[in-house]
Formats: sequence, structure tokens, C-alpha cells
Amino acid sequence: MKYYLTKTEVRRGDPQKGEPCVVGVEVVMTKPATYKATENGRKRWAAMGIENLHVIKHEAKRYNKLLREQNKRRIEKKMTKADLAEIIADFDAENEKKNEEEGNNE
Repeated sequence: MKYYLTKTEVRRGDPQKGEPCVVGVEVVMTKPATYKATENGRKRWAAMGIENLHVIKHEAKRYNKLLREQNKRRIEKKMTKADLAEIIADFDAENEKKNEEEGNNE
């Protein structure tokens, strides 16, 4: 029998985005393994301060569904030239401030 570790996150929904009042998300933390290995992993992660961990019996259909949902949430938008220009401008502004401060200290 295989088991895996999940973490449940519960938060208030954003009505402006059309979310319900309470939003619950289950995140898969480990691959399926034996119960003993999974339970030891849960204890280690709990000792690090991670809360809401659960040991779940592996059912391929449910496990794969959770992974698909998780991958959809992880999709990031591509960086554009405008984003890069903004980052460079911020970096230049910080360097100018540092140079001015160093010049005043000498």
C-alpha cells in the first residue's frame, strides 16, 4: 500500500475575483511511498513548523487530479521587455543612491 503527504491551505476568498467565501487548496508534498516513510516525512516537516499536513492513501485518480490542479496554479507569466526595463531602472536608481552615499561619507 502506498501513501503520500499533502498540505491543506484554507483562506478567505476574494469576492472581486468571483471566489467563494472560503477557498481550500490541497497541495501534494511527496511522491507515493510506504506508510512508514510517509509518516516519518510528516513528522520531520511538522518539526520544521509546517502545519496542516496529512498522510493520504494513494489512489492514482485523486493523486493525478491534485497534481494537475497544482500545475495549473504554478503557471507563470512570461517576462516582457517592459518588465525587464523596469527592473533595470530600479537597479540603476539603487546604484546611484549608493554612489551618492559613498561620496558623502568620504
